[in-house]
Amino acid sequence: MKDNLDDKLDYLSSNIMKEIPLESPSKNFTNAVMSVIDMSVIEVKSEYKPLISNLAWGIIGFVFLAFFAILFQNDSNSISFGFEYFNTIEFNAQQFISNLSPKIYLSNIYIYAIVATISLFIGQIIFIANRYSL
Repeated sequence: MKDNLDDKLDYLSSNIMKEIPLESPSKNFTNAVMSVIDMSVIEVKSEYKPLISNLAWGIIGFVFLAFFAILFQNDSNSISFGFEYFNTIEFNAQQFISNLSPKIYLSNIYIYAIVATISLFIGQIIFIANRYSL
């Protein structure tokens, strides 16, 4: 019974489809659609702005170099701070650095490997930056 109903619906729908005339778009249909698409697609290029500007990097570098210049300028290699509370504090830069890390002796092959790894890493960064225009 269900098959018979499906056949009747199929016959009825095919007759209705034959009676409906085929619609065709206007001659300018493609041009009209493309003009709407062209107007809606507007590329907005964002300008690259670095997180830290060149001026900020210069200031950071200057502060870093000034800090180390102050550490190593004194002949006695010690700095006493000018505040009353800090007058008793002395900082021996060479002793601090030598106590910070023990003496590590590296063989020449190990040093060559470190230099090669660092240079290849820097080369890779330069290559990727040029390839993808970062």
